[in-house]
Amino acid sequence: MDVDETMKENEETEKGDQEKEEAVDMLESLSKDYSTYLEIDASKEKNKFGETIEDMLTKLDEFGSLVDMIRSDSTLCLTSTLPKIQRKQAEIQDMFDKIDRLEAFVSVVRENTAMMEECVNRAEDEMGSFSGLKKMLSSFVSPKRSQTKDNQTLSFTPPQIFKTEEYFPRQSSQEDTPGETTEGVKPERNITSATSTAS
Repeated sequence: MDVDETMKENEETEKGDQEKEEAVDMLESLSKDYSTYLEIDASKEKNKFGETIEDMLTKLDEFGSLVDMIRSDSTLCLTSTLPKIQRKQAEIQDMFDKIDRLEAFVSVVRENTAMMEECVNRAEDEMGSFSGLKKMLSSFVSPKRSQTKDNQTLSFTPPQIFKTEEYFPRQSSQEDTPGETTEGVKPERNITSATSTAS
């Protein structure tokens, strides 16, 4: 009985040892399997991360060069371009003033021209061919009356016109030539009727 019990105990012990060894083997294989899951190949991600950093550094260098260019352009604009623009603006303002004065001069000339045309039309009405023919016919009808009309004179007062010196001042080096008048208005003069030439 003791031998049988001893053999059973030995068998049970051996069986337990086998089970332990199997469990250990299973644990080792399981740990190896889990270790394969934990193995990560980060070389691709590392290379990609390095490329991204290089791209960012390149763009940063480009941005720095762009900032330097803008800074130099701003300095050039403040020191050279802006004063030139201010000088040109002053020149353009002078040109605008000249244009305004020229427009005012053109307006005055237009008004004086219209006034002179009106005077010419009035003179043509008074001294035209029709009035000469009428006077010639009236001389045959009433010679005394025609003689009295011939002796009459028509007065003409020139209109007040502009002076060029007011719009185009003379230079200090220029002098008026002898006999040249600077006044824009001529003195009054009398115009006699040309009855004798018409007759």
